[in-house]
Amino acid sequence: RRAKLNGELTSCSVRDDGRRRAKLNGKLPILSRTVPLGIPDDADGDSELSVTIWEVENPSTTIELWWSSGDADREKMGDPFGVVMWPGSVLAAKEMHARRRDDILGKTVLVLGAGTGLEAQAAALLGAKRVIATDINALSLRLLEYGVQEAGMGDVVESRVLDLFGPDPLLPIDGDDIDLVLVADVLYNQELGMQVGRRIMELLNMAEDRRPGIIVTDSQRFHGTDFTPLLNSELDRVGRP
Repeated sequence: RRAKLNGELTSCSVRDDGRRRAKLNGKLPILSRTVPLGIPDDADGDSELSVTIWEVENPSTTIELWWSSGDADREKMGDPFGVVMWPGSVLAAKEMHARRRDDILGKTVLVLGAGTGLEAQAAALLGAKRVIATDINALSLRLLEYGVQEAGMGDVVESRVLDLFGPDPLLPIDGDDIDLVLVADVLYNQELGMQVGRRIMELLNMAEDRRPGIIVTDSQRFHGTDFTPLLNSELDRVGRP
């Protein structure tokens, strides 16, 4: 699903702190956030790269309500965490920069749980040929898409709805292999953490000549979300180093 948001942003103003304020679909208040990536700008050695993403203006109420709700109500509300930027996305950008020559330049990147899209934009800035940004939250993808269009990256970054718990394999996509899979700050409950581990095992089980690079960051360290024991146990079971 390519980003198409003509007419969605109906008004825009600039706050005293320099952040732009707008209303998505004329209703939902959203704010821009320009985030330094801590990565040198090759075009200007004295500056660093940054990206501008868009977030829901007042997410705390929604997130607190989600945490305090039962499973059935959470299912109806949908996942609220992707409507703001999380610190692990900046770390993911730095990791991509470190691996730029091998895994980014002219390559195809798949982002799982892309949220507002910082790491997707970073991949495009670092020279990716194609970035496929996925999330289960439609609102997150709309925020991501708007940021991508504002940044002029619509010819590189595309968005898709993807449920990590769905039955389909992650790869290939449109018949094409992926060079790098990126998962940044997605591990916020035990069930999801274990499923991410299973999906990574799925990638590691691919033939070596088709197996993508993998970057996972986790700045929050929520209890019970560490999937590495599960992953290592499965690797031992199948005799993999």
